[in-house]
Amino acid sequence: MINSPSSDEDLTDRLHLISLKITETIYDNTRDRRSDIDDSVVYISDIHLPNKQNVLNYLDNNGPKPAREALVILFRGDKNPPYIEEILVGPLPNPTYHKPVPYRNKIPYIYRPPLSGKESEKAHEYMKSTIDPVLGNMFVELFGGKLTNCGDKCLKFGYYVPMSSAHSGEKSKRRIWMSLVQELEISSHHIVDFSVLLDLNVTEITIKKVWFSGNMFNTLNEALIYFKANKATIAKVPFPNYSKDLFSTLNQRGEAPIDPPLRNPRQVSPDGKRYNVRGRHVEYMSWSFDFRMSLLSGPQIYDVRFRNERIAYEISLQDIGVFYSGYKPHDEVAHFLDSMLLLGNQTKMLFPGIDCPSDATFISSNFIAGGDSIHRQRSSFCLFELNTGMPLRRHHSYWFTDGRFYEGMENVVLILRTIPVVGVYDYMIDFIFYHNGVLEVKITATGYVRTSFYTPGDRKFSYKLQENLAAPLHHHIFNFKADVDIKGTSNRFSTLNFELDNSPNKYSTNSSARLIQHKFSSTLKSTERDAAYRYNFKEPKYLIFYNEQQKIDLAILKVIEY
Repeated sequence: MINSPSSDEDLTDRLHLISLKITETIYDNTRDRRSDIDDSVVYISDIHLPNKQNVLNYLDNNGPKPAREALVILFRGDKNPPYIEEILVGPLPNPTYHKPVPYRNKIPYIYRPPLSGKESEKAHEYMKSTIDPVLGNMFVELFGGKLTNCGDKCLKFGYYVPMSSAHSGEKSKRRIWMSLVQELEISSHHIVDFSVLLDLNVTEITIKKVWFSGNMFNTLNEALIYFKANKATIAKVPFPNYSKDLFSTLNQRGEAPIDPPLRNPRQVSPDGKRYNVRGRHVEYMSWSFDFRMSLLSGPQIYDVRFRNERIAYEISLQDIGVFYSGYKPHDEVAHFLDSMLLLGNQTKMLFPGIDCPSDATFISSNFIAGGDSIHRQRSSFCLFELNTGMPLRRHHSYWFTDGRFYEGMENVVLILRTIPVVGVYDYMIDFIFYHNGVLEVKITATGYVRTSFYTPGDRKFSYKLQENLAAPLHHHIFNFKADVDIKGTSNRFSTLNFELDNSPNKYSTNSSARLIQHKFSSTLKSTERDAAYRYNFKEPKYLIFYNEQQKIDLAILKVIEY
């Protein structure tokens, strides 16, 4: 079948033209659009999804095509007070108007992503010019380097953790913990026990707290006084000499497991590819769907159909949360929502033969960020068939009444894959389409762990990896939107609950004997509040979506904890 994804160059050219027109629509052409903290800046532009009913009317009833609009996020640092603004610009690709997003008010300026653009440059320059004159010699003695004039043994503030209002108790403050590392490959694995709490606002940056050698200080001078009084007992962390065998490098090491080396098994498609890609639309066997990459929240699939029946309007990643525990401040307040780093823009290039089979189809994503700046992520998606090596079904019996014959079916699936990389974490996200109408969404995490400097206080929160290095306890939470449509939009939602049935044992002569077995019950969710229940993985439930007018059709959403 035909593989014809859109040309990257053509798509980039169109995006560039659209972005220029969006910017011209918002600004006067003579306006200075410097990307500074106190300027008016276009942060990002992304597709604004139209109303679902309007889309379904267009897809199913030949209704009018909804207008394509861009969601544009502006940092209005030029206003007093400054704020974040979200507007709609349209129609695309030749916009002529812009208007406020109807469900958004002006967002406080302190909620913009931390250390973006000029703010990051200013923060790092401020720390170099402020900290090194006071503590530079201490850094050299303890950690083998410093922030400035450091040659090949430099320190830098490589970790940052936003301080949420829940921890600081002050909603109007914008603060961030930054931790010191030795600048090497995977520098986060060369962290030292020194952090500063920065107070950030539009006009100035100040240091509010200093964490050093297991203690909290109010100023840099207090930390220096402590060092001079206790230098004999403070652990030194020498700056490692770089080599390819350094534990944190990505160089492969060790002996080959097979000698002589033999090539790995590979799958082939003997008759060519059996799926069809046109732009962002995929057809495969009984399946069809559309996909895209949201700059903010990552991969999304739409209008998912099996045998031409829509089973889902949208299945999309919304955010990834990572929540840490720890002894030190930059661990115990480390709660991240990864969309602040723009998940779509973190989908790094996929490599044939490792990330995806060699014969996969690779598709790039293009974004508008920073006004008229185009970001292209090459090969951010791959699409391929995979023989799982496990039968989808099989049966073979020795008795005629049980089916004395062999029947089986290969389990071959279609996979749409992308891998956002957020810091040291790689998240492999798969949308898997089975021949029996099952759609699975699977996430596999790999990469490196986010580490911390190990101290005795970290013992109950962290696992010690080696001297001075620990992996803090943390949880990853993946938030997906699943807009399931079974035979239309008039669906009901219920849960199938599994419980214990404890009843008298009528087969026993012992009057106190009990018969214990499993039972299930169904609970219909009548309101939005009922539907927003807290899932308990210790008491599994099946989530059931069905249409009462089509009783034979239902979808079961199984939530699995990986």
